[in-house]
Amino acid sequence: ARDTSDQHSIPVVTMRTTALLLVSLLPAVQAFSTVPCTAECPSPQPVTVFGSGFNGCGKDYMPSTYSQYIEVFNAVTAHTLATAGECMVKDDWQTLSPRQKEEGVVCFTGPFDGHFALGHELPDGQMVMRIITNSEIRPRSSSGFTGSNSPGFYVSTNPATGGFGQPEPAESEKFALYGATLMYLDVNRTTLEVLDIGQAIKHVFTPKKELHNTLIPADASSADVYAILDDYATLNNNIRADQPTPREVSLSDCEAFPEWCGLYAHCGSSYSMKHGHSYASPTTGGVKVDGVGFEDNVAFIAHEGSQGEGGIAGTVQVLDVDTGDQYQLPQLSIGEIENAFAISTGESEHVAVVIMDYGAEGFPEGNVSPISYPTGRSSSYGSRVTLWIGKKDKTSAHFLDRNGLGLNQGRVYVFVADSGVTDTATMLNWPNSSRDCNLFTPTPGRFEPLPTVFDGRFYVDAAPVWTYDVINSLNTLYGNEPVRMTGVASQEWGSRSPSNPGAFAISHTTLSATLNPLPADVDDSRGTVSFYSTQIAAAVASATGAVTARDGSVLPDAITATVDAVMQDEFTWPEREARGVPKGLFKPDGLLYLADGTVISQEDQSTDPVYGFAVHYDPATCTGKPVAAALQRDNNRMTFLGTPPLGAHTENDANELTGAYDVSAALAVGPGYTAEDEFNAFTSKTISVNTQIWNAGNAQPGNCLTDYSLGWGGQMNVITIP
Repeated sequence: ARDTSDQHSIPVVTMRTTALLLVSLLPAVQAFSTVPCTAECPSPQPVTVFGSGFNGCGKDYMPSTYSQYIEVFNAVTAHTLATAGECMVKDDWQTLSPRQKEEGVVCFTGPFDGHFALGHELPDGQMVMRIITNSEIRPRSSSGFTGSNSPGFYVSTNPATGGFGQPEPAESEKFALYGATLMYLDVNRTTLEVLDIGQAIKHVFTPKKELHNTLIPADASSADVYAILDDYATLNNNIRADQPTPREVSLSDCEAFPEWCGLYAHCGSSYSMKHGHSYASPTTGGVKVDGVGFEDNVAFIAHEGSQGEGGIAGTVQVLDVDTGDQYQLPQLSIGEIENAFAISTGESEHVAVVIMDYGAEGFPEGNVSPISYPTGRSSSYGSRVTLWIGKKDKTSAHFLDRNGLGLNQGRVYVFVADSGVTDTATMLNWPNSSRDCNLFTPTPGRFEPLPTVFDGRFYVDAAPVWTYDVINSLNTLYGNEPVRMTGVASQEWGSRSPSNPGAFAISHTTLSATLNPLPADVDDSRGTVSFYSTQIAAAVASATGAVTARDGSVLPDAITATVDAVMQDEFTWPEREARGVPKGLFKPDGLLYLADGTVISQEDQSTDPVYGFAVHYDPATCTGKPVAAALQRDNNRMTFLGTPPLGAHTENDANELTGAYDVSAALAVGPGYTAEDEFNAFTSKTISVNTQIWNAGNAQPGNCLTDYSLGWGGQMNVITIP
């Protein structure tokens, strides 16, 4: 979900009065079972309420205690795994919350968002499903967050301590981070019991403080550029692009301004295991090619939004899943990042990462209406499709260089249509194609490199060169304008096709906002999903040497790509009509491409109380159906009683389905499994989905989530599609 303003304030007296009222009512509450709904049963079903298990957090509220925040349809079933506020008794050196430390517990932080799952072998040889999930919390001081009540955790400042399999750090090596977390949960693969929880980030690495806004040598390795975090000033939130130094922040500042002292707004995430695309697929010509993909188990964590200054928004972050080392990557983008995910290059020497960067709103010339498009201006802002191509140094001892993610190893490419069209809706023939997918004609194009490569400097000679507005307004190295959602910054998730991993899909979240005039029968918050394929291996083979990374590595001149399909998104179903939902897909946000070629598209709930569906769609037949929806307040499904713990639901909030992942392989693979084993184990039937209770109010004393430093409400469910 995208958020550009502070959360609404809830008076403390309202929350406390509600708490007293609920406690008095709880003994009389009747418990119901959640029954899956079908197309013939569009009315909301009762929600389970666990009597005295409603009101609190802490050791008495183990994972799977609270009732479900979702409803399901069409014979889909759901099992709740974890909810923000649930805890496990555990002595963990990373625990920062005063209340959690006092009680000796580790608790889930909300709101949940992107996540991924893998088969994980414990030291005793037991195979479990390990899920790693984001928290999209923004701990703004203006919303009542302080260092005392903000979510947070400790990391180690010593690379030899604190990581997975390493000894605990000394007290002097512990460094407090406030804000967004990345938590793992280990799940029994038979019973789905949560066996263990903890923090997945053990160390953070950022570009060195002394390199801020300086020209970094082209032959510098990542070991020359990055250092382990021991100073808040080097965090992306404290970059001041227009200043020679970052924002200086001391520990004493963190109580008043926790947003300066940690990680921020973890939105989408994705996972690629080592050589994760080394199996036969159309991307590799139908044969298995060894070594395709990263050299380690890699996850991308999007940093959406920021407190940075001078044209800095979020950034792409990458996690070494095995060690717990996380890196911030301004070379990939410093825009507002929704998610990033790898696609297959079809060969073993390079990596490719699609970056879902919002871009900037409007036009470089100022407030020009989209109706003037495409004349009367030199360029546009607005969301585009962005791709990082990097050359791996497989012999390097450094994680980033080994995986083609170092500052000097690659560059950013953007999608250009062969026809010259530069407006997304025009290219997709949308909204006409939303009514009949056959009204869209596949569109050939290519990814071309941007002329600018990040060299450590955000400004040169007092002029911006690597700020979110500048890099999102650039034409390509060849002077061509990329396809954009004209003037509108609103593309959210994307996802790689497991069966053809050089292909992917992306969500055009508010595509209707680019239409001028807006057709009378199109809601102003409509969007769609489009499907792309790439030919990277051929582009690598034909590279002339005219395009290089800063270190001299030869990169493709351009990469042939095609927009293959667009979703027929003008849905009308009984389940949606029961909520009064207008026809069409509302702000498509979360997205999961499944191995059987279908996708799960999730609506960005925002503050609109009737939406929040997950749609299962088949691009081969242009058909789909709802499989789940977030409980909403307008139909009395999301209530103080039905959405525990106290404080998860308030009168200003909205519940959103977000993040989905096919966990079927993680539930089935054995020790030492390969990418081919993982691919063959995907069933496209067992899907984890998160919810986040968005706009859930400010931090409030007496609110269970605030007292335990857990942010806002969120929940993870596993749904099974028949």
